[in-house]
Amino acid sequence: MRLMNLFNNRISIRIGVVIMISLVFCGSMKSSTPPPGKDRLTEIDSLERVLPGCPTIASTLPILQRLALLYRQDPKMKDYYQRLYENAMAVDSISIAYRGLKGMAEYYYNQSKRDSLVYCCNIVDSMAKARHEYPYVLFEVKSYSSQDLLWLGNYELAMSEAMNLYRLASNLNHKYGLLRCSETLGLIYQRIRRDSDAVVSFLEGLDLLKDIKDVPDMKINFDIKETRVLNSLHALLVGYKLIDRSFLTGIEVINVKAVKESNCANMDYYLNYTPSKFRAFSDDYRQKIIKLLEDTGAIGINCNYKFAGGQLSNLLHKKGYKLSVWTVDSQRNAKKMLVIKPDNITTKNPEMIKEVISNWVK
Repeated sequence: MRLMNLFNNRISIRIGVVIMISLVFCGSMKSSTPPPGKDRLTEIDSLERVLPGCPTIASTLPILQRLALLYRQDPKMKDYYQRLYENAMAVDSISIAYRGLKGMAEYYYNQSKRDSLVYCCNIVDSMAKARHEYPYVLFEVKSYSSQDLLWLGNYELAMSEAMNLYRLASNLNHKYGLLRCSETLGLIYQRIRRDSDAVVSFLEGLDLLKDIKDVPDMKINFDIKETRVLNSLHALLVGYKLIDRSFLTGIEVINVKAVKESNCANMDYYLNYTPSKFRAFSDDYRQKIIKLLEDTGAIGINCNYKFAGGQLSNLLHKKGYKLSVWTVDSQRNAKKMLVIKPDNITTKNPEMIKEVISNWVK
């Protein structure tokens, strides 16, 4: 499961039974976010009228890119990315062609269309080899393929693909490639219960992240499974200079004392709690929740999405607290959660969440 900040792009790494870490890269989406509903439809209509009259193939590229974005979560997204790729190749705009292929691969990954995903991966691979280059998109689409195999339960093939990609990134010292591989390998090792190897991937991810200076808003979530690791975790984060970027989840009420007595006492953390949607209308119950947060020092509540509702979200935000929900893996549930505006969503399908958010009618 990977935590995702609702307003930002991210890369995630998961680790074993003791700690789960999700790495959240908080980059602005303002330039690429579709406009609200009515304006979005107006823009689509306008661009689709203009597109046939473009005087050159090159002049279609920005329009096709924009239409693909505006059609997030729609089959037309894939169609426009495919046209973007084909037109970009026709004018030898390779970077734009890669962008079209990445968009197609992302769509096929989200739709669980493995054959089409593999087809996109093969095209990217062939282009990169012919040009003797190793673009970011190569590691992105191949990571999609490995993770797709993981969710399908084909652990052996997922591992094989991930290790081949890792060796390539290592030989090239390609930091972005290594980061994507650390993500995928951590997920695979955790799923097959090789926790010590998951820790190695986790530490490698930290090594790479400590050198990232241009993303100051990156946040790291640690899902704590055993409180006895807290002091070691704190020392690790201090050593990597990531303490100010990190926060905790997985903290039960019975664990609060251990947190407060550990070196992580000053770190932000969400409290695991199972709220009642119905009792949330009661003043007594609402006061009980706020008092619990005041007494524990938590920054908010972390709960299963099924127990999260608008009353709870409004209460927490009004009182200066936050809401984190898990595990949201379908578009239907993602849209339900966006209505109540949680601060964080944990998901096994972050690309789907990203697209729902990008296309959300505000």
